[in-house]
Amino acid sequence: MEAINVSVSCESPELVVVDEAVEARVREHLVLVERLAWKYRWTGLPLDELVAEGNVGLMEAAGRFEERGIPFGAYASQWIRAQWAARLRASVEEAWPELDARERALVEERMLAEEAASAELLARRFGVTAVRIRQIEQGLRAKLKKRLTASLTTWDAEAMPRAA
Repeated sequence: MEAINVSVSCESPELVVVDEAVEARVREHLVLVERLAWKYRWTGLPLDELVAEGNVGLMEAAGRFEERGIPFGAYASQWIRAQWAARLRASVEEAWPELDARERALVEERMLAEEAASAELLARRFGVTAVRIRQIEQGLRAKLKKRLTASLTTWDAEAMPRAA
């Protein structure tokens, strides 16, 4: 009798049969998640949590991938980033009432946009210097980091400086 790999889907408790090719793709691209996670340390999330979220995106990409001339790594990168963006958006939505107009503009146009607006452009709009925009952005990141890490345990918070 042939063994079948079975796993539980994150979205539903139904059993899902995992194709061997999908599993192989995921295993081959785990390093991709780690490399991309290293670039997203600015979010304030611990590196291991970024990798865990990225792995969810990688598995989603592997399950949906169709051979159409696009390299799997490029396709998976988009799904991994989308997973992180969803997590960041959730934390921003929680913090949104605490943000003033400048901080909201920075979030929308500089942090969450596909092509970020320059600090100089936002400085002209708000009548301040680009240095001041960067200072506001630094304070905003501290607020968001505090919001993201609020749910971490004491052990996670102690391990965070070592992971970054």
